[in-house]
Amino acid sequence: MMYLICCTVRVRWQASEENVPNEDDYILKLPKQKYTRSPRAEARIITKNNASAILQCWSVLPFRWKKNRFKCAYCEDHFTDCSELRDHVRICATNHSIKDIYSKFKEMPLINVDITEASCSFCSMPLSNVTQLREHAILHGLDFNPYHPDGVLPFSLNKQSWQCIICPEKFNNFLKLYEHMNVHYQHYICATCGKGFMTSPRLRKHLEVHISGSFPCDKCGRIFIMRAARDSHKASAHPKAPRYECPHCNIRFDNYYDRVDHMKNAHSEREVSYSCPHCEMSFKTSGKRAIHVRTVHFPPQLNFSCNYCEWQFRTNYELKRHMVRHTGEKNFHCSICGKSFPRNRALTNHLKVHQDVNSKWRAPVFKQRTQRLPSLNPHDLTDLVPTEIKI
Repeated sequence: MMYLICCTVRVRWQASEENVPNEDDYILKLPKQKYTRSPRAEARIITKNNASAILQCWSVLPFRWKKNRFKCAYCEDHFTDCSELRDHVRICATNHSIKDIYSKFKEMPLINVDITEASCSFCSMPLSNVTQLREHAILHGLDFNPYHPDGVLPFSLNKQSWQCIICPEKFNNFLKLYEHMNVHYQHYICATCGKGFMTSPRLRKHLEVHISGSFPCDKCGRIFIMRAARDSHKASAHPKAPRYECPHCNIRFDNYYDRVDHMKNAHSEREVSYSCPHCEMSFKTSGKRAIHVRTVHFPPQLNFSCNYCEWQFRTNYELKRHMVRHTGEKNFHCSICGKSFPRNRALTNHLKVHQDVNSKWRAPVFKQRTQRLPSLNPHDLTDLVPTEIKI
C-alpha cells in the first residue's frame, strides 16, 4: 500500500513539472517581416523593366561597344560594319531575351540600341524621334514608369556620319559620340565638379581625376600628384602590349598614327580628320585641333596674378606652382626617409639617392657571410663603396 502512494505522488509531481511555464513562453514571437528592397535596388528594377518594355515594343537592336568594336549584346560576336551587326542582332534576338543581356554585367548598365530602322512591334509604326520610345510603350499598355530612366541609350549607327539623335552635334568616330551622350543622360553627378555621367562606372572612373597626393610609378619611380596622371603614364610609357589595336585584324601598334595608316591602307577605312571651325586647317586628332584653336584663335590670357610679386599666369595651376617660392610649402614627401620637397621634380631627383644606395648594398661584398651590415640610415651610406664597409 505504501508503494502505491509513492507511485501516486511521483506521478502527480511529474504532472506538476510539466505545467511549469518555460522561459520561452515569455518571449513574444513576432511574425517574420517581409524583405523590403532598398530605394536604390527598387530604382534599378524599375529601370530594367523600362528597358524591357522598350525592347518589347520596338524593333531596336541592342549592341555593345568595346575596344573599338561593335558587339552583339546577346552573344558577344563582334563586327566593324554596322549593317552586318544589324543583320546578326535581328537573328540573335529570336533566340535570346533581355535577361541574357543583363547576365553579362555585374552592374546594370544602359543598353545601347540602334534605332536606325526601328518600328513598333504591335502596329508597325516607324520610330521618328527618341521621345516616342517611352510614349508609344505606354500607349500599348506595357509596364513602363515615366518617372525613371528609360534604361536604353539610343544611337543611329551610320559610319558616314556619326550624328547625335538628340542634338545636331556630329563626330568623326563613334567613341566621341558615345562620350558625348553623357551630356544628355546625366544620371550620376560628380559632387566635386558637377559633371554628369550616364552610368555609375563612368562616374567612378571620373572620380580618379580628383584624387590627389603622391603616386609613384612602380616601373620608373616618377612621382605624380594625380592618380589618373600616374595611370595614364603607365599605360603610355610602360604598356604590357602595344596600345593601339586594329579592330579588323587584331594587329597592335605602339603609335596611334601607325594604326590610322594601317586601317587606311589595309582595310580602306576613311581617314578621320578634325577641321578647325575658325579656319580651313584640319588635324588628325581632336587634341591637336584643340591646341591649335587655343593658341592661334584664342590666345591664353594672363588672368591669374601673384599677390606677392608682379608675375601673372594663364592658369590657376601655374599660379599654385609659383606660390611655392613665396610660401615655402613642401607637399611632396619621401615615403622612405620622410623628407619633404616643394616640387615633384625635386622629390623624383631625391629618390635616385635611395636607388643608388640600394644598388651599392647589392654589391658583391655581401657574398662574404662573415661580415655583418650595420643598421644605418640610407642617407649615411652615400660614402660607402662596394669593396669596403665603414662601421
